[in-house]
Amino acid sequence: MLNDPEVRDQVVAGACTRYGYTADQVEMRLYVGRFAGPTKGVHERGVRDWAAKTALVALKVLEAAGHLRDP
Repeated sequence: MLNDPEVRDQVVAGACTRYGYTADQVEMRLYVGRFAGPTKGVHERGVRDWAAKTALVALKVLEAAGHLRDP
């Protein structure tokens, strides 16, 4: 479902409206299950390298801290 650009764009637009971000401030990534290529670890290494350099924010943490706006 999230591989469909129209659906993905609508999810991002809804998040922007709800949480007060602009579309250029949002990057949506979905990781589920195991990493591909577990014997070589190529995909896992790339994801971990990216995550180590990126400020990841969990919406639950922001909500618990009172930093989210109600829609």
